Amino acid sequence: MDINNVVTKYSLFVDTCSILHGKAQDFFYKLAPVLIDQKKQIIIPHKVVIEVERLQNSPKKSTKIAAETGATILRHYLDYNLVDIRGEKNDPFADNVFHYVFSKFRTQKDLALITQDKSLAMDILSLKHSQSIKSSKEIIVLKIGYQGDLLVWEWENNSSQDNKKTHSLSKKIFRLCEKPRSQDDQVIYTRKIPDTSDYVEADNFGKIRLLRILGKGGEGKIFSTDSGYACKIYFKERLTENRLQKLVLMAGKEVQVPGVCWPLALVRNSHNDFVGYIMASAEGKPMQKCMFVKPLLEKYFPHWTRKNLVELAINWLEKVIELHKSNIFIGDVNPLNFIIKSENEIFFVDTDSYQIEDFPCPVGMANFTAPEIQGKDFSSFLRTFNHENFAIATLLFMILLPGKPPYSHQGGGDPVKNIKKGQFSYPLGEKSDKKTPQGPWRFIWSHLPYKTKEAFYNCFVHQKRIDPDQWIDLLKNYRFALENNFLDPEGESNKLFPTRFKIVSDYAKETYGAEDWRWESFKCHNCGKTFQLNAEQANKMQNVSKKICRDCYQIQKIEHTTGEMIICSDCGDTFLFSISEQKFFDKKGFEPPKRCMQCRENRRKSKSSSAPFQHTFDADRNSDAENDSIWGNFKDVY
Repeated sequence: MDINNVVTKYSLFVDTCSILHGKAQDFFYKLAPVLIDQKKQIIIPHKVVIEVERLQNSPKKSTKIAAETGATILRHYLDYNLVDIRGEKNDPFADNVFHYVFSKFRTQKDLALITQDKSLAMDILSLKHSQSIKSSKEIIVLKIGYQGDLLVWEWENNSSQDNKKTHSLSKKIFRLCEKPRSQDDQVIYTRKIPDTSDYVEADNFGKIRLLRILGKGGEGKIFSTDSGYACKIYFKERLTENRLQKLVLMAGKEVQVPGVCWPLALVRNSHNDFVGYIMASAEGKPMQKCMFVKPLLEKYFPHWTRKNLVELAINWLEKVIELHKSNIFIGDVNPLNFIIKSENEIFFVDTDSYQIEDFPCPVGMANFTAPEIQGKDFSSFLRTFNHENFAIATLLFMILLPGKPPYSHQGGGDPVKNIKKGQFSYPLGEKSDKKTPQGPWRFIWSHLPYKTKEAFYNCFVHQKRIDPDQWIDLLKNYRFALENNFLDPEGESNKLFPTRFKIVSDYAKETYGAEDWRWESFKCHNCGKTFQLNAEQANKMQNVSKKICRDCYQIQKIEHTTGEMIICSDCGDTFLFSISEQKFFDKKGFEPPKRCMQCRENRRKSKSSSAPFQHTFDADRNSDAENDSIWGNFKDVY
């Protein structure tokens, strides 16, 4: 390749490995006069300079000598103003910088890269060979030959099997970093934000048209397109340099997990300004809006049983495991970002917020945030797999107990404080703070396999978190137990919302270590349903003549404390005529009282007026007796 032509036509970038090449000195001394003659410079990322400096301390003699020679070349080029060093010390690896720069400017300038790295060469050439954007600009990739001459890398679409595997692996796995990038982020100048019916250019997919708005959030809008893909268009103030670099990195990796709507290509407006990205479309409803409220779960999935919930959890975990294999952290585990079509069809959206390399996930929800990082600025640190495992356990809990956060308990309280203190109220054996939330949750928990409960308990109380692979094993065992009716012998364990505690079979005791709780059954005086109480509650219930279940108690509790406010005709104060009193008065055919309880009592004591009002006094006493029975005895039980 003629050096003069390259310098004349192209912006010329140089990689570290070419500066360290055995013939680098010969080549760069031949290149220098050409640059001087044409008043041009080569472009080198700052990261390359850092790598050359570092390698001068290499224990390997050949590498040390090559780096010292490279450093000498760079000093001479700096002396003669023949090199333009771009970027900062905290930039990502040089390969990522090259990929970012070539992606950003390939439609604006003719670009050339000198590198000895075949994988990098193919990555850069793939931008050229896969692009659909019409452009007169060119990309070439070159290398230094053994004679110190300049050779052209040829695009290899069909490599050997080993090269394919190596290249494929490098295209999938992200680096694990310890600290987030510290460079200042800046808003990118953008001339027009596309909207419905506008056309945009997608890097590898050509021109596409935005059709209708599918959703809108704090960062931008999601559109359907005539290409079949979805497109996210950012608001103007959200288009920043870091976001662009992150998306270039994400789109440059072949992350192909079914259902994960990964950024496939950057999107530009008619002025060639970066405005968003395209991704696969999702079908269904957000988990938060179709599963986490009982009526909605029964509406959208009327035929589901508990086995369907377990199947959903397993399928969700399998996608998480695939992401983790590529060092991708979800970070913001948010039920709104998981779209459910069926237990086997789950879509992960909003993936541009995921943590990759030194790009942190800047957002998160308190319920899914591990106690050790509660209250921290999410953009100031990088999450670890241990942090992610807490969020994973939380979402699994909320799938199996639909919509119920693990740290929710009777008496409420600040969920963040509960998380920090490890105040998890669901029992494990005899271990319990007796604040398990009222309603169906205590029954669902009872019907979970012991090993599953143990994993949740250890995670949320002792912060001993298991990884997704271990959760998969537990849930597959759970599924097997449901399929074979090994938990509750009457099949109650397979109901979405069981109505009683589990009857523990001998098989469950032996195989799963299920606890054999001692529950006593009663029949509700009001609704006729059978309900169960533990030993302590059952002992208190023995003293109550008309036994009622918790649901009926809650209803009567509401009826006792709500109703009509009446102004007393004697003292002028207002008093509550409760719903339970109204029912009793209606049943007896009495008119509503005109006086408050105290004034009625005063009139009762007056001998001269007791007879005409005797029926009202009797109603008061009978009504009070029933209310006292409910309010006193059942309040102690429940």
